[in-house]
Amino acid sequence: MKTGPAWRAERRVLLRAGAAAGGGMLGAGLAGCGRRPFWALPPVTVDLPGREIGHALRARWQRGAPGYSDWRAATSRTVDVAIVGGGVAGLGCAWRLHRAGHRDHLVLSGPEPLGNAAARAFAGLGCPTGSHYLPLPSLESTHVRELLAELGILRGPPGAPAPEYDERALVHAPSHRLLVAGRWEAGSIPPAGDDATRLQIARFLGLVEQLAGERGADGRRAFVVPVSERSRNAPSAALDRIDAASWLRAQGFDAAPLLAWLEYCTRDEFGATPDEVSAWALVHYFASRVGRARNAEPGAVFTWPDGLAPLARHLGAAADAAGRILPVSIERIEHAGAGMRLFGWLHDGSPAGGPGTPIVLNARRVVLAAPLSIAARMVPELSRDAGPARRAPWTVANVVFRRPPDE
Repeated sequence: MKTGPAWRAERRVLLRAGAAAGGGMLGAGLAGCGRRPFWALPPVTVDLPGREIGHALRARWQRGAPGYSDWRAATSRTVDVAIVGGGVAGLGCAWRLHRAGHRDHLVLSGPEPLGNAAARAFAGLGCPTGSHYLPLPSLESTHVRELLAELGILRGPPGAPAPEYDERALVHAPSHRLLVAGRWEAGSIPPAGDDATRLQIARFLGLVEQLAGERGADGRRAFVVPVSERSRNAPSAALDRIDAASWLRAQGFDAAPLLAWLEYCTRDEFGATPDEVSAWALVHYFASRVGRARNAEPGAVFTWPDGLAPLARHLGAAADAAGRILPVSIERIEHAGAGMRLFGWLHDGSPAGGPGTPIVLNARRVVLAAPLSIAARMVPELSRDAGPARRAPWTVANVVFRRPPDE
């Protein structure tokens, strides 16, 4: 049986072989990975939203905590609720507030509108630059079902165990394929070369299925989205006290193809390796996908040409129409009497090379809808919970082909 490092080395070779097979593409290429010299490959456009403002803020942080003099002449604004983050979480918060009749709130969207649900137009086609599919929402994901019903995608009562959905948004039986040694293999798990490995993979999937049905004494599921709806006393809660790699070893999972796949999953979801995330988080990645549909099989997902951008745009439509979305990057947040004070930079294109125009916001409440590693920069008290931000979970590449690639 192959060791983990040796398998990863093989995967890099396979990636190079896969790039060489994509000679028919128009819009992207990997220098040094194809059959042609890099100067003959199609042009590559790399989108790095927020890089300049991020570098500017990082330089300020590295110089130490900036003084208040930066904001003495700043524009000031008062609002009841300030929402820091303009992705699905922040826009979803604004959507829920608007539905509840609340109008005094602001979304501080940062340098990338729609956040991780952003999209672009490429070769005249809409395409995602972030999240690109949505699993079937379970009963616990009430807010997601309500959103889909509002858009006309969910038909009937949102509280039905298995609602009917608009077929145009559904992807039935989504499948993955791996290019291994010049051959396409079905599935996302590297092929098992022996019976022992196949049995181990089957045992892992069976264990995940068992945990997906676990409930605590409170009657709630152990693994759900959102995690706030999970059981607080399910036996599997103990998995949060052990890292995933140690748990896998304790369970006797050591097959290289299985471990390579699980490492891909943790990198994809958390930007971390199995020894850096909890066993609970690893299991949640699989066991929380328990949504059902009347007209789709388990595992079906929703998607659109430009990923989840249509959902994010709908979430922010009311706030945007009322001028309640500001392109502001927050540098720090402090308590101020009975409320909070936010110090940030408005993205208005000036001064060149700097963070932007200073702005101060006073808010009764603040909703932090940003990654914890970034929120900890704004609120230093959160740094003990943030952990090291080593890498981004993934990047998205959109490629246009003249014709389907040869197989």
